[in-house]
Amino acid sequence: MQTRLIDSLILFYVALSANFLVYLYPKDHIEYIRKNKFIRYLLGFITMLFSIYHISSLSDPREVIVIAISLYAWFLMSTRLHPIYNVFIISVLSFCFMINIKIEDLQSVNYTNETRVYINRLKTMVMSLFLFVLIVTIIAYIYMKI
Repeated sequence: MQTRLIDSLILFYVALSANFLVYLYPKDHIEYIRKNKFIRYLLGFITMLFSIYHISSLSDPREVIVIAISLYAWFLMSTRLHPIYNVFIISVLSFCFMINIKIEDLQSVNYTNETRVYINRLKTMVMSLFLFVLIVTIIAYIYMKI
């Protein structure tokens, strides 16, 4: 799995956090979206789909759709948790995003074998943090259902 997918997730959270932009729509559109749960979920999924496609370097549409469905399902599960979990998730994803910026910076220069090893360690750390967040979300979700 690519570390850039995590950047897609943080972009998705940022897009959701910017919901005050909805007031750029006419009032009847806002009311329609507010009252129609299916449309809200559809717009959320489309936002997730586009963020994954544009941020990651995935090119196979089927792969993008499967990952988008998986991550959107995980997102929906995470929204059923106590808000402190979402603060934790957003914080870890933001930290991963900052590490990805460092990785991109390191990859943009002519780097040595030592730098390549460092980049791989950073990528491993990002993926480990992401898996940790996934596991915490699943355990917390199960715990809250019990």
